[in-house]
Amino acid sequence: LAVAGRSLPTALRTFLLTLAVVDDLLAIVIIAVFYTAHLAVLPLLAALIPLGVFTVLVQRRVRSWWLLLPLAFAAWALVHASGVHATVAGVLLGFAVPVLTPAHPRVGEDPAPGLAEHFEHRFRPISAGVAVPVFALLSAGVTIGGLDGLGSALSDPA
Repeated sequence: LAVAGRSLPTALRTFLLTLAVVDDLLAIVIIAVFYTAHLAVLPLLAALIPLGVFTVLVQRRVRSWWLLLPLAFAAWALVHASGVHATVAGVLLGFAVPVLTPAHPRVGEDPAPGLAEHFEHRFRPISAGVAVPVFALLSAGVTIGGLDGLGSALSDPA
């Protein structure tokens, strides 16, 4: 869509984007249902607390990463501890972040971009520069072999 999307009709672009989103959401549901070997209810219920606090803060347009990141990590860790795949926590946290600006900005304030756009702009370098390459490397089956293996791989001229 990014490469050829501009030349496609709007209806087709909308359909393809919707298809991609629905496909991803269905994949996450499949991961959550079929990759849960055991379910620990207490950590799953406890995950609702940091998730709820995170949701309230981002709905009030709090942008402080030092406050939101520990809450997101706690929700992720608790969902992981419950036996549900931690991807579900990331999706729930993402759903909590508002995409649109408030309908009526305060008097004298310019309409700001939505909080999702702010986070995307702020964390894109980390995602594109670190997370995606590490994910691609590990998904390709490259073994590092711990710190010794990493040291030998970095010092090997090949």
